Amino acid sequence: MAIETKIKEAKETENFPALYSSDGRASVILVLKDLGNNKLEGVVMHPYRSFGQYSITWSASKYSRMPKGSELSFKFTQE
Repeated sequence: MAIETKIKEAKETENFPALYSSDGRASVILVLKDLGNNKLEGVVMHPYRSFGQYSITWSASKYSRMPKGSELSFKFTQE
């Protein structure tokens, strides 16, 4: 009798776009890519007063990736 086992390890890679946040969730950006040299490219999602602001110089030391499965919801109301 023989037993054969196989182990398949998943490669953990950075998939983009991804949500990144600063300490205390004061701001959240949707990162499109990591440019290296401690720079991230992305768009502000929170706070609303900065919504849509785009930059290629977000600091990777200031923002950290939010865990997989994190959600950011929007509610648009017309007044």
